[in-house]
Amino acid sequence: MKKRHIADCINKYAQSGAVRLHMPGHKGYRKGNYGFLKSVYPVDITELSFSDNLAAPTGIIKSAEDDIARLCSCNRAHILTGGSTLGVLAMVCAVKNRGKKLIISKSSHKSVYNALKLFNIEPVFLQEDLSCGLPSPNYLNANIVENCDNDVIGALLTSPDYFGRVSDLQYFASNLKKQGKLLLVDGAHGGHFARTFNNGYPAKYADIWVDGAHKTLNTLTQGALLLVNNEELEDEVENALNIFSTSSPNYIIMASVENGVKDLFELSEKRLNAFENNKKIIENSILDRGFSLLKCDDQFKITVDFCAKVNGIKAQEEFEKQNIFVELACDRFMLLMLSPYITKVQALKVAKAFKGLKLQMGSEHFGTLFIELERKLSYINAINAQSELIDLRECAGRICAENAGIFPPCYPVITAGEVFDNRVIDQLLHNKSTFGVFDKQVKVVKEF
Repeated sequence: MKKRHIADCINKYAQSGAVRLHMPGHKGYRKGNYGFLKSVYPVDITELSFSDNLAAPTGIIKSAEDDIARLCSCNRAHILTGGSTLGVLAMVCAVKNRGKKLIISKSSHKSVYNALKLFNIEPVFLQEDLSCGLPSPNYLNANIVENCDNDVIGALLTSPDYFGRVSDLQYFASNLKKQGKLLLVDGAHGGHFARTFNNGYPAKYADIWVDGAHKTLNTLTQGALLLVNNEELEDEVENALNIFSTSSPNYIIMASVENGVKDLFELSEKRLNAFENNKKIIENSILDRGFSLLKCDDQFKITVDFCAKVNGIKAQEEFEKQNIFVELACDRFMLLMLSPYITKVQALKVAKAFKGLKLQMGSEHFGTLFIELERKLSYINAINAQSELIDLRECAGRICAENAGIFPPCYPVITAGEVFDNRVIDQLLHNKSTFGVFDKQVKVVKEF
């Protein structure tokens, strides 16, 4: 499948020498000292008579989406230029009138919580099993889907999760379907599962799901997909996308989404085998140093557990001195996101970096990325309550009024309605990249 509908179209226009009396303002300008932008401007176009319209596709975009739908085994595929976040918002918007509650895990991405907040939907929390301080999709109360009350829309699961573990989608889909409930899936990290892990791919189970193409495919940042199997929801999905999507989607991103999906299915077995060999080079170097590998279902991810022999933040600093940049590093863990485009030379360089780490005990902090907390208010009641900003160091015992967490992984350490304790405070103070923290202040429910 060599045809790239969107890329072929914009490349042809870029080479045509056309007079551009339309937006964007750069007019395809090739001159000037702009580095790589000189090659980007000519292919950056807008909706023209021949270039279709993402809001109501009938031409090249429609052809690209139809190809993607066939490859991803769904009834309808929607290309997104606003990342998986756009897909999550649209997905929840599309089902908002079907109930007042949605089953989720606490370790859902912050976009899930924002969608619930926006549409006044109460989360019903799955209780996550903790392993090594990380939540896993081995839900301890998964049976809540077996007897949903009338207000429950269904479940929105994150699968695979940030660390590459998948949920038992078949179990959830089977029990929800019996009750006329919906299964939605945030598969932002599993776009490649359409080929590499078919049994864990939502196409067999979900009514609607998100693929974050840019995270694991040969796709530019912000490129994603919203995929629909339940045709009854298609009108609401299209309405939601019209609300949340930009009216000026980037054609380069759209072209890269189409390219990423098609590249995935055109990957040769030879390249995939070479990738597995390169991955083993890295994994063996990790195990040789006495570190552990977190068990996961995603062949594109490696999560290192340093087992208190090395501090992950210090390891990250050593890696960056060698021009190696990882997805996540914290006291205990380091997450490497790979792809078939990792070369043997790169794999050997990473292996050498692991072998060169000086063994030392981890820091005394040794924090966790997930904390079980006491809940005193429901999520929606806490979000809607009167609130105030107070110093993070003085909020122990107070009820959280706005989620706060760390990114990556971009899921909350504490959610609205839960009670701050010293573990949460320590985590939020210890990490540089946080959300829900404003100049070392957090929002708590106001006391009267």
